[in-house]
Amino acid sequence: MGCRRSASFQKACASSEVGDAEVKRELFTNFGVAMFTGVLMVFAVLVLLFARVFQPITILSALPLSIGGASLALLLVGFPLSLPVLIGFLMLMGIVAKNSIPAGGLRHRRDARRQGPVTA
Repeated sequence: MGCRRSASFQKACASSEVGDAEVKRELFTNFGVAMFTGVLMVFAVLVLLFARVFQPITILSALPLSIGGASLALLLVGFPLSLPVLIGFLMLMGIVAKNSIPAGGLRHRRDARRQGPVTA
């Protein structure tokens, strides 16, 4: 309460995270960087696999939708964002990417053979 009395005291007062809050902030930051790096690596492998850029973008476009849906479900249920939730997000992203690849591969094979969607 001492820092809220006047503007001159607010400049002199500083808040810092210590203990569990500091560890948690560092954990979430590093986990976000690791997830972003992993998505970039998957994108690079998909570009090498399909020899195009558009199909990997199409495949990976499902990732934000899945994370958004899982976040909405967490919000509705009232669960807090924790390390097990982040690990679940990571697993969800892997499953969504894995399930999206056959659809992109099917389209790639169909385009290569110039066939319709049913005969591919």
